Amino acid sequence: MWDRYITDWIDGYFGGMLTAFLLASRLMTDTNLATLLVLISAFMHASWNAVVKSSNDRLSSMATVDGVAFIVALIAVPFVELPALAVWGLIVLSAVVNLFYRYFLVRAYHFGDFGQVYPLVRGLPPLLV
Repeated sequence: MWDRYITDWIDGYFGGMLTAFLLASRLMTDTNLATLLVLISAFMHASWNAVVKSSNDRLSSMATVDGVAFIVALIAVPFVELPALAVWGLIVLSAVVNLFYRYFLVRAYHFGDFGQVYPLVRGLPPLLV
């Protein structure tokens, strides 16, 4: 059942969001664009949480969501300037750390309820930094 939900969500959500973002980025002021990006980010985060929470296999659902995000990022590459070569090491390091974070996040969901684990794991990184 969740496969159909994911497919519908990907088609409707990302297709519409990418189109709206590309149009809005050309028509808005910097302040309005920043506000729009924050709202889109909040909506995407809530959607990601709903998909992961509703799935019995949270690792697969998180991998699916991350795979879709990766595809959307690849689609956006022609519209942005690539980072300098010196930064790529930090990008790879960040991706590896994020991969471990997400893996341990899924593992933590096996030991506690989503509503208990999620606030702890979301609040811990800023506290450590």
